[in-house]
Amino acid sequence: MAFLDTSAPSEIRDVQIKVSGTSPNAYGIYIDEFSLQHSIRITSSTVDVGGASNNTGIHFRGLQLNVEQSQVRATGSNSIGILLYFGGTRLIEHSVVAGASYTVLNQVSTGAFIGASRLQGGPSFGGATCAGVYDESFTFFAGPACP
Repeated sequence: MAFLDTSAPSEIRDVQIKVSGTSPNAYGIYIDEFSLQHSIRITSSTVDVGGASNNTGIHFRGLQLNVEQSQVRATGSNSIGILLYFGGTRLIEHSVVAGASYTVLNQVSTGAFIGASRLQGGPSFGGATCAGVYDESFTFFAGPACP
């Protein structure tokens, strides 16, 4: 797991993270710092998480997150691709996000935008706005509703 706080970099690029946990919770990238004052961009990266009881690809609590051209996968019956807390803007574009319980779980019900991406597994939840996304069956959703 990559645990990042106030010293989090502004960009994570071309990184492969694979976590196979045995404890109750496993995370690929864990950023839990609501006072983080800069945006974080995850580009051309792969995050795979599984093996634990609760698996989360990206746990984000900060002001701005951009996920671009990346794959974020959490496996197992209780898994979340991307979990978002706190206010701010979150953009997910040209990416694959997978989770059995939720693909994207937005706890603040605003500020999440998903475009030109595949959401695979469970539903997105919490007021995300989608534009041109599709699910694992390649069913297209023009938006603004998400699969």
